[in-house]
Amino acid sequence: LWRTLAVPEPQQLQEVLWEAQKNSDVLMNSTSGGVYLDGPLRVADFFSQPGFEAMQTAAGGKAQIAGFVWPSDVSVSFDEVVVVAKMRAVTGGFFSMLGLRPFVGRLLTEADDDPASSAAAVVSHRFWVRRLGASAEVLGRTLRINTRPYTIAGILPADFQGITAGDETDLYSVTWQSPQFLPPDGWLRTRWTDPKTWWLQMMARRET
Repeated sequence: LWRTLAVPEPQQLQEVLWEAQKNSDVLMNSTSGGVYLDGPLRVADFFSQPGFEAMQTAAGGKAQIAGFVWPSDVSVSFDEVVVVAKMRAVTGGFFSMLGLRPFVGRLLTEADDDPASSAAAVVSHRFWVRRLGASAEVLGRTLRINTRPYTIAGILPADFQGITAGDETDLYSVTWQSPQFLPPDGWLRTRWTDPKTWWLQMMARRET
């Protein structure tokens, strides 16, 4: 799946999954993600935030691990023009795990995971050309995404078209700054650090 991605050494990338013979309320009571059957086993691609952090720590020196969720439709306003776009929430180390460098500007980093950081968005090259006039002067300017301000931090390289075939993601932000998380009484905002709420997908890059 990942070998065709336009990133360095894509053969080192793997999706992180778990498998079990049955579901267990001891481990989880709320989930969001994909599940399929492999013979007698249930295979799934979602994890809790504490589980993700523990796996990052355990994998230190062996693999880089980053999290993401599937993109959602958002309203994007720029220079008084409003369009519908797709936005994906990722953890701050997502782009460094992929080994990507920005076309211009910067990409998201683990510093953006800090709750004290301001909201930043990274834009696909396609969206930058079609909707932002292909001008480097948009860096540092503000997009309003679902009426909330995000600073345009950087533009992705043109040959990176997302992490799956047909991926139409236009914008990226860190998970806790994404529209799914910002409503104060929303499902993810109230539960995202709960070890029994499993919602985050993960990719890993094996260290050589």
